[in-house]
Order: sequence, then structure tokens, then C-alpha cells
Amino acid sequence: MRVLYATLPGRFPTVGYDPGPWWDSIAVDSRYQLSSYSINFDWWTVLIGQSFTRLLLEPLSPLERQHRRAAWCANGLDVDGLAAAAAGALKRCQNPSTYRSRESYIESLAPLHAFIALINRVQSEFLVDVDVGPHVRNVDYSDSRSLVDYSRSSGLLSRSIDAAIAKVPTTDDVVLFSITCPEDLLTALMTTRKLRSRRPDIHISLIDHGYENFSLSGTIETLRARRTLDSVFDTIISSKDERDEAVPALLEAIVAGRSPKGIIRRRDIPLPSREPPAAGMPFPPPPTFAPESILWTRLSKRRCYWSRCTFCSQNAKFDVPKAPMHSEILASLDRIAAYAEAGYNQFMFSDEALSPSSLNLFANELTRRGLHIKWACRSKLERAHTPDLFNRLGESGCFEILFGVETISQRILALMDKVTEGLDAVNVAAAFRAMTDAKVGIHVTLIAAFPSETVEEVRQTVAFIGHTLSACENATFALNEFQLFADTPIGRMPSEFGLSETGKPGDICGPLSYKLAASLVDEGDRVRSEMPRIRNELDVMLGWLDIEAIPGGPLARHLYFYSGHGAIFKSRADNPFANLLHASQLPRQENPRPSSSIAAAE
Repeated sequence: MRVLYATLPGRFPTVGYDPGPWWDSIAVDSRYQLSSYSINFDWWTVLIGQSFTRLLLEPLSPLERQHRRAAWCANGLDVDGLAAAAAGALKRCQNPSTYRSRESYIESLAPLHAFIALINRVQSEFLVDVDVGPHVRNVDYSDSRSLVDYSRSSGLLSRSIDAAIAKVPTTDDVVLFSITCPEDLLTALMTTRKLRSRRPDIHISLIDHGYENFSLSGTIETLRARRTLDSVFDTIISSKDERDEAVPALLEAIVAGRSPKGIIRRRDIPLPSREPPAAGMPFPPPPTFAPESILWTRLSKRRCYWSRCTFCSQNAKFDVPKAPMHSEILASLDRIAAYAEAGYNQFMFSDEALSPSSLNLFANELTRRGLHIKWACRSKLERAHTPDLFNRLGESGCFEILFGVETISQRILALMDKVTEGLDAVNVAAAFRAMTDAKVGIHVTLIAAFPSETVEEVRQTVAFIGHTLSACENATFALNEFQLFADTPIGRMPSEFGLSETGKPGDICGPLSYKLAASLVDEGDRVRSEMPRIRNELDVMLGWLDIEAIPGGPLARHLYFYSGHGAIFKSRADNPFANLLHASQLPRQENPRPSSSIAAAE
């Protein structure tokens, strides 16, 4: 039986996303011919190039096409020329020489930045965003019926997906999808319809729908009752915890002549499934717009060891309330070694937060085995993050740790349930300095506009982070605005956190609207209105504002902060973005910044 795992049109591809240990089980089973295909890579290649014009103008008559081209010319838009330059930029993203300097990187991305802005200007169906891919205007992404209805549309997005799947084999018996956001869900629905039109008897399964703050788990029973998504997909595996057992069991059922339907749990498939082999049969590196093979993966399938933050919905995608076990960390080493042998030279571990003891164990085991990889991870800053630990991590190949600092206000940290005794601003600054000494980079996330937070508290946090990171190397940061999610302590008990009203959640996970209690409204409005100014101040403190004014600069900065491109730079000893305050002044360019900017880079 032919089984295809396909990556859907979505975020700008710079890393390969690990399907999970289920792949290892199926890859060694002689009953299956397992393969993978990145529809996403082909979608970006189709969209960013001269085929865009053909797809855009395809429904028009010859006369209408002439009129459209004349309008572009009258507005000074060289669509074909910009398309060709942007296609060249995609190829340069795959060339190591592009990453030798700030200037070469930014200049290489400038045509891509300009063309994405042009796409968003000359058509009104969807916005192109490097974080999510196509975001359709006027579609309710919180409602499954809205997405299912739109999946039948025949606009530019539909035509671009048709072009992207042109090389997908038509001989597969089963196709498996994973999604990471509501935008992926829509492209999954559209792709499913198109693949089924080519082969009606194909079985298409949505096997994973949990990523970061996104998951269908919290609304899965509502979706089961509404019969919306499973009217398109043959099966949907409801539990992320069960995925690695459920996928082999599903395929065994299909081979045996039984074809499960609907939203299913592992118990719904009464056939034995095989345990994944100790050493993985690696998922082959997919094509990306990066010069190295980077794997986005996990050390454990368990949730964050802290699991207490009142604002966080990331644990909602897990059924089992267990933190990673040391035995799982050790067991993952064999799989990582196999993937390194297969050509992956960087690993980005996306576990929500690995404890200091887990990191210490992992680093020591890498050293003991002589396994030389470059890797990044996430953790919660603790007193156990000592200079000695950072040195061990750096020596084992760790080039970056993401820490959710959120705020330095002890009052707000208490409301977030994220206070660590004995860890004040002085200790945080010392930890960051120790990371730089150990040559381990840092990405800091902050949350502003938390209910009851004041402008002064936000400014104190930003001033501290700006001052502290100004002395660090390989430091990036994100100042995020608080978002309310239903499946969080705040979402379940809003009045206890100063919320007077919350919006009704849809059946697709997403942020909820809310209103602050009357006594908090004025200050809350002040915080939100000041956030653009505060973000600019942080950019100035750390030398990033000048890059925003250079053609291609906003996209370059965004991809450096939030994509695999950042891993390429931060894992180098000579990172040209290591500290812009210590670097030579950025060259000024006379070309104005494009007036229409991409959503993800702003």
C-alpha cells in the first residue's frame, strides 16, 4: 500500500517538521511504500514567480487581461519583472553565500519582500504571510463551517494549490496531513478535495492538529457533533498523545480491508500497532528555502514540566498531564543520531519547556556519545540555570535557548503563576550574561497588556530587557500582546483576572475577544495604545530600527528572529547579526521602503 505524508501550503518553509515516531514504524514495514512530498515548497515556488501572473489572469478574457496589465503599467507596477526577481531571491535563500553578511542577506531578500507586498496589493482574495502562508480575507477561521464552505471555492488560492499539487503522485492509496494553524486547516481541506477529485478511493487522514497555541483537541467533541471536518477528511485522529500508535493502527486497518471513518481514538481501531524501532528510520530532509537541513522536532511527546502559567494554552493539546521523563530524553538520542546521519545538521527542539535537569542530562549524553549536532531548545528560566550548565550546553552544540521571561514585574508574574523564588532581575541579567560567555544565544519572549498591567510596568520590563540584551550576543526578542485563549486558567475563570466579558469561542481554536473590568479599562487602553511606541523603543535600544528602513529589512529581520534562517546565523561563530550595537553601522540605502508591507514582517 502506498502511503504519502504531505506538507500543506502554509508558512514559508525553512525547516523540516518531524512527522513523529509513527514514521519510523511505517518506514520499516514492508507492507507499505512510504514517501513524503512538500506541497508547501511547490506552492511558494508557484506563487513567487512568473506563474503568479498567469494564475491571477487566468479567469479573465484576453481584453480584460490587457486592461489589467495596462492598469499595472499606469501605476508603475512591473509585475513580471518583480516576479522574476523574487523567484531569484528564493533560489538565493538556498545558497550559503547569501548568509555571509548582513548586506548580502538583506539585499537577497529585498525582491521577495517587495513581491509579497505586490501580491497583497494586486489581488484581494488572500494575504500572503510568511508565518502562515495564505490567509483568506473575510473568512471566519474560528468556524469549521466557514472553512469547509470556502474550501469549495475556485479563486486564485484554489488555482495556486492546483498548480502546487501537479507533481504529487496519483498512485497513493493513503495521504496523511498535519496542520499547525487554522490557515493550514483551510489549505488541508482544499487539497483534500483536489486529491480526491483525481482519485476518489483515496483515504485522507488528518493525523495531527496540535502545534504551539493551536489545537482542535478542546473542541473535538463539538466538531464530532457538527460533522463538518469529517465530511471532507476520511479520518481525523483526535488525540495528539495517541498519534504515534494510532497512525500505524489506522494503516493496518486499511490494509486489512477495514476503513475507519470520522474522528477516531486509538481504541476505535481494535488492531495491534507496532512500537517504533529504537533507532528511527529518518524522515528525509524536505526541500526548503534554506541552505542547510534543519529539523523541527521534540525530545519528548510530553507537556511542559511547569504547566502552571495562567495564560498558556500550549498544554491543551495534550491529554496526559505528565512532564518529560529522563528515560524519554535518553531514548530520543538514538533517533536523533539516525536523523543526523540522514543529513540533518541542526535540530530545533520545540518541547514547550525542558527543565534544567533534562537539558543537563541531554547535553552530557551528547558529549558521552560523541554526537556532534547543533541544537536549540526552550526552557523556563530557573535558579538551576547556572554558568556551569550553560557551558555544558554550549559545549554540546546548543546555540540558542528560548526563555519566556514575560515581565519583570513580580506582581504580574504572580498573576501569571510564573514566579520563581530567588530569581529577580539581577539574577536574570546574570543568567543572560552567562549565556553569552558560554556562546549560547537567547530568544526572549515578553507579554504586555496582561490584565491589570500598567504602562509603567511594561516600560520597566522593556528597559530592563533592552539594557540587558545590549551586552549579549545572538539575542533576539518578541514583545507580544496578551491574548486570551479558552482552554487556560484565565479563560476558565476570567472574572478572577479582571475580565468582565469574553467572546464566545468557535469550534476552531483561536484567541478570544474580551473586555476588562471597568476599573482596568483606562490603563489597559493606555498600554495597548503605547505598544507600537514601546516596541520601537526596544528596537532602538538593540539596534534593530535601522534595519526596518532598508528594502528587504523587515522580512530579513522577521526570518532571522522566527525561522530556520536564524538558526543558520546563530549557530555560526561569526554571526553578522550577533549584536548590531557592536557591529559597524548599517549602510543607508536611498530606495524607499515598500509602502505595502507583508503582514508577518511588520
